[in-house]
Amino acid sequence: NNTATLTTPSNFAPYQWYFNGVAITDANSDSYIATKTGSYSVASTLACGIQAQSKPVSVTLCTDLGVKNTVDFATPCVGSNVVFTVELSNLGVNNATGVSVNDLLPTGYSFVSSIQTVGSYDSGTGVWSIGDVNGGVKHTLKITAKVNASGIYTNKAWLPTTTADSNLHNNEASVLTTPNPLPTASITGTLTACFTTTLTAVTNATSPAYVWYKNNVVISGQTSSTLVVNSDGDYKVKVTNSLTGCETTSAASTVKVSDTDKPLKPVLADVTGECSVTVTPPTTTDNCAGTITGKTANPLTYNTQGTYTITWDFNDGNGNTETATQKVI
Repeated sequence: NNTATLTTPSNFAPYQWYFNGVAITDANSDSYIATKTGSYSVASTLACGIQAQSKPVSVTLCTDLGVKNTVDFATPCVGSNVVFTVELSNLGVNNATGVSVNDLLPTGYSFVSSIQTVGSYDSGTGVWSIGDVNGGVKHTLKITAKVNASGIYTNKAWLPTTTADSNLHNNEASVLTTPNPLPTASITGTLTACFTTTLTAVTNATSPAYVWYKNNVVISGQTSSTLVVNSDGDYKVKVTNSLTGCETTSAASTVKVSDTDKPLKPVLADVTGECSVTVTPPTTTDNCAGTITGKTANPLTYNTQGTYTITWDFNDGNGNTETATQKVI
């Protein structure tokens, strides 16, 4: 019903009707037609002239509350955010009191934030407390949630079963997302090399696209699955599955291709002779140059008895030099 007629015994004028404890303007007869849900009472005048107020009576008028639930993206990537929009509409002409809507996020989502046009939302209980809703009025709740890697992805909003409503067929609404998994992303290759190395992106994406980074800065033009590296740094690759738009960035791989190591310092045996001796230049090894022959400014042939010291330099050609001494006796 859209109205309710309230009456009180006649012959006790003047009267005053009240709605939720507030006097109703021009409501001074022995009857009143209620057009809103709420608490009503009436004050009557007794024969002795004293006005007495009745106990309040609760009036609930029929109305139609409807719930809608939508999501901004039906196929999100795992780890991304989606926004659920819950609408509560009073489709009737009468007001509804003490209205609330339930929407507790299922296990497939983690709560991030919420905003509502009226009332408050408790993410722990899932209760959106609204209060009174006049006929023809709509209120909105937006819930931002992070998509988990697993769980239940059907989100339902519904009116409590205790809600006074003339139409129960629109009291709940569900929406389902189908999340896409994130692609894997890792890097293989020799991380310590001489002058150059090649890194390779490894992924399970069926249609991958690549972006390479050095020291967190995009490397322009490098969009293939491999990268030739000629300088030291921390390298990462972002892999995007072109079919879903989901992306993952690998962990950083620290690459060293510069030659900053000296050649191995050799331990040189003494050279001995009786009348004369000629010293053969010694060799050592280098991590990049391989075998290196020593050079010296000292003589290599000695014809006079005595003890001599030769200083050998081992240069790898990349700015790294090691020295060693050798005695001639």
